[in-house]
Amino acid sequence: MRRIAVLAGAIAGLAIFGASPAFAQNDRTTCEDDKSDGKIAACTRLLNGSLSAKDREKFSNERGVGYFRQKEWDLAISDFNEAIRLNPKDNVLYGNRADSYRNKKEWDRALSDINRAVQLDPKNRRNYYIRGLTFYDQ
Repeated sequence: MRRIAVLAGAIAGLAIFGASPAFAQNDRTTCEDDKSDGKIAACTRLLNGSLSAKDREKFSNERGVGYFRQKEWDLAISDFNEAIRLNPKDNVLYGNRADSYRNKKEWDRALSDINRAVQLDPKNRRNYYIRGLTFYDQ
């Protein structure tokens, strides 16, 4: 009887862990999908797991974008902070955080971030657009 229970547990474990990569891949796809309703939940599940620094940065940014779209500025900023901590040379992350600060009407922080983004990549037109919006909105 004990062998059957152990065997059943092992089979259940294989089924769960064997399915795990498929679920993780679905979460990756959903987290990376800009228009998905489940974006934040999928990114959160991924961020609660064991990730490389590069993936943690990527999924923090993706979840921040999800929060941004829901106008949850503080949550978006928190995720962009984490992404920037992991990759302080990515201009897009500063641009995303700047846009969040702009929407909160925190002009000084928005301008500081967007100027940093422009400094990191002077060819990224989106950064100039956000900077222009920030000046216009003041």
